[in-house]
Amino acid sequence: MSHIIDEIKQFSTYTKDYGTTIRRKLIAYWIVMILAVFSAIMVILSIAGVFSHSDKRLNEALDLQQQNTMDSLEDHMGQLSARCVDLSERISAELSSSLFLKGKTLEMLNDDQDLIVDLEERMYPLIDTTLRYSECSGVFFMLDATCDTKAENARYSRMGIYLRNADLRELNTVNKHMAYFRGDSEVAGKEEIAIHEQWTQEFDTAMIPEYDRMMEESVSDLEDCCRWAGRLKLKGTEEEVMLLCAPILDASGQVCGICGIEISELYFRLANPVYDSSYGSMLTIVAPMEGNTLNLEHAVFGSCGDIFLRREGALTVKKEKYYNIYSSGEEEYIGLHGPLSGKSLNGKNMVAVTLLSENYFNKVVSGERRLWIIGSVLFFFIMLFIAWFLTTHFVAPIYKVLANIREDRPIDEYHSGITELDDLAEYIQNKAKENEQRELPPNIEVLFQEFSEKVAKLTPMERTVLQFYIDGYTIEEVAARAFISVNTVKKHNTNINRKLEVSNREELMLYIDLFRRSGRIGEITYHSEL
Repeated sequence: MSHIIDEIKQFSTYTKDYGTTIRRKLIAYWIVMILAVFSAIMVILSIAGVFSHSDKRLNEALDLQQQNTMDSLEDHMGQLSARCVDLSERISAELSSSLFLKGKTLEMLNDDQDLIVDLEERMYPLIDTTLRYSECSGVFFMLDATCDTKAENARYSRMGIYLRNADLRELNTVNKHMAYFRGDSEVAGKEEIAIHEQWTQEFDTAMIPEYDRMMEESVSDLEDCCRWAGRLKLKGTEEEVMLLCAPILDASGQVCGICGIEISELYFRLANPVYDSSYGSMLTIVAPMEGNTLNLEHAVFGSCGDIFLRREGALTVKKEKYYNIYSSGEEEYIGLHGPLSGKSLNGKNMVAVTLLSENYFNKVVSGERRLWIIGSVLFFFIMLFIAWFLTTHFVAPIYKVLANIREDRPIDEYHSGITELDDLAEYIQNKAKENEQRELPPNIEVLFQEFSEKVAKLTPMERTVLQFYIDGYTIEEVAARAFISVNTVKKHNTNINRKLEVSNREELMLYIDLFRRSGRIGEITYHSEL
């Protein structure tokens, strides 16, 4: 271990004593300057939002959530549709069997309270089982008959049973707390089930949208006739629900009633909680859509989180590159939507929508852009500081070498850290001591030759300005003698520095001084009259 440490120390001492070349220092300097320019460009692009990929990342998050929502809703609605069709078939079979055994027809149910009660008792287990084993908040059936045809609203009153889940904390379990919402009270008493506070004996057909059309519809396929009704207020309550309805057929295949499954909005919110993403809460909506307009009047909403969305009116959809913009006229939302396979009673397409607040998203994007800008500005100033540091540490050794050469100090007393300068200083001092011409070190000779060749490529005016510097004039004196402005002189300075590959005037004067001390100033002297 100690041997390795000794080798490291020796290498460190060697590199310190040997120093670095001007080329390496210039390379380091220009790399830093390039990085500084690059960071400045980064700042500008960050302000313009070029590096922000928030839209694309939001699209990925929305697309994933939308796909999960679609899969969940399609699976749920498919199961409920199958349950509803199965319930319709069972009720049809039980109805035909019961009427046949009693020698009755469907029309004979009217005004026959005992027959209605008996039939509802037979149907109750079917309704109860469907509710317990389905992911829903209620199940019902109604037949085209009434217990009192002479009542004032007999035309809209129909017999049947409507069971509801009274405690949604018992979601998706068979141990549901039932409430008897519609049906004869005798059946509730025999089944020992609590009666809903808004209970009435019979249905009002107005609670089923398109009821009359469904009753007159010709049915060839029950699955094709299984339709969803959009959000509606449940009569006698403040609750809003979405109903899945299917026709009930008699023995002749004619529609004699309707059965269905209820999804209350509270149930839908519990089953579709808000998804908290880095861009805000994502809300799930099921709504009818016509053209590019979502109808919110009949939509059901999942848990909203921090999203405020009115449950009325409509949302106009505008398609963007990564997502859609949904506008209510007052607020705008970001999201995606997709069609559901379930059919609606009014014939409109049903879609599943994933939404989030545009305002919240914009705040997140602004925060990300701010971080980009701060990081780019910080990087820019760090690069400028490094460039300044390298510049000062690059120029300082040059001044040091010049001062030591002028003072004719011994080489051993100073060390610039730049190989070419140290070699040249040593050469000049040895030449002065020995008072004889000696060949320059190979790397210094190459340096002189390259510099002389670059000087030869200057324009006549640039050679003239350089000659003034060789003669010891300042910028202002050069301007006066050449009859040009100071700005023009500075412009020539820039071109001269670039062509001679020097960083500043001090480095240029160093080369001039080195040529003079080496007795080779004639190689760069310009012999032309102004």
